[in-house]
Amino acid sequence: MNYTEQRSFDREQPPAAGSSRLPVIKAPALTLLTIAATCCFNELMAAEPISTYRATYDISYRNLRVGTSEFSVTHDPTSGIYTFASTSRFLGLMRLVSPRPFVEISEFVYEQDRIRPLRYSYEGGNRRGEDNYNIAFDWTNGVATTTTQGRRIQSELTPGTLDRGSMQAAVMLDMRASGPDRYTLIDNDGISIYEYSADGEETLNTPMGLVGTQKFIQQRRGSSRRTIIWMHSKPNYLPVRIEQQKNGITRATFFLQSFEWLGEEE
Repeated sequence: MNYTEQRSFDREQPPAAGSSRLPVIKAPALTLLTIAATCCFNELMAAEPISTYRATYDISYRNLRVGTSEFSVTHDPTSGIYTFASTSRFLGLMRLVSPRPFVEISEFVYEQDRIRPLRYSYEGGNRRGEDNYNIAFDWTNGVATTTTQGRRIQSELTPGTLDRGSMQAAVMLDMRASGPDRYTLIDNDGISIYEYSADGEETLNTPMGLVGTQKFIQQRRGSSRRTIIWMHSKPNYLPVRIEQQKNGITRATFFLQSFEWLGEEE
């Protein structure tokens, strides 16, 4: 939901006018994030604690459509495991930079009113796989092990620690109560703190009609990047629009195009 700043669409400076250099693209996880509009939102309510769904988004970079992204959460009732998956594919010249899709997969369970991640993997879209990494959560011993190319990092686990994918599910879940607040997250850089602040309400014009949303700002401590998320007000608080910004300038936008709720049969 990705909601994280995860992999910005450009690392530092944009290419100069007339330059043929392509920006380095990184897709959110946002993990991320997934949406509803019109009367369907009021008619469909997921029975399980974690909403299961499939949603597609258009990706824009500086107001140009550059790709598509699909977010989903599915549930295996036999094992009790939920899976968040995000796949982003790029079009045109952007495919020269990222010929392969960006893929995130997070497996987690929901126990004692809390999301507990089990495994997470990220594939960064380039041919060499330098940005790929995975995380294994060992809750028995209180350790999360992050494995990347050439290094292995162990981080202490505390209750409530999440990965990028499970954090998106946690944000949607917390919207039913007091709203998102602060999350401890493990990724390839170790442990980070993400904080959310409310920024009013706004009605957005979507392919499915006008949608009332609640606007939130997600900020990682110590970072110049932030993510603005417009969450549908009800029933399951799916994100309608996601903007990644750096120094107050919008770099990338995810905008919902279609969605479907999934049931226990998934």
